[in-house]
Amino acid sequence: MKLTEKMSYLQGLLDGLEVDTSTKEGKALVQMSDVMQEMVMYVEDLQAQVDELTELCDILDAAAAPVSIPLPFYKPATAVRLQ
Repeated sequence: MKLTEKMSYLQGLLDGLEVDTSTKEGKALVQMSDVMQEMVMYVEDLQAQVDELTELCDILDAAAAPVSIPLPFYKPATAVRLQ
């Protein structure tokens, strides 16, 4: 179950309880629900951004794989023949 689905389920449970918003407890429950809903939206947005960045990194990695940059300080070892 996705996070948004869990939040929707929780919201449905709270709606079914018919929370009395005139009490301190009721106000707290409603506010917590609102904050959690906002957090779910932010998490979903962040996950979408992470997925997009991961895809872009994969594309860049695949494109850069065949590129060979010579390093000026690197000298390949010469083959030594043993007799």
